[in-house]
Amino acid sequence: MVYCAQGSVDAYIEYGIHSWDICAAVVIYQEAGGYIIDPTGKPFDLMSRKILCASTESLAKEMSQLFTHAEYEPEGDPIAEVEEQST
Repeated sequence: MVYCAQGSVDAYIEYGIHSWDICAAVVIYQEAGGYIIDPTGKPFDLMSRKILCASTESLAKEMSQLFTHAEYEPEGDPIAEVEEQST
């Protein structure tokens, strides 16, 4: 994401990333003027574990059309797994 912020690449997409891995980069990227959405074109949700960053809004929307039909489900529910282990 920081490569996008500095202009080295035009876009970045990630599935399965955790909020703590990107929260600082999201602020840096938005302050640099980048555009961030969900890969399906919906508004960005930090807790969704997926992100699409692009240098412009039009590029982000164009790329999101390519990923709208991509199936994504995070691997397991970490909270449920911890609860199961504690019982």
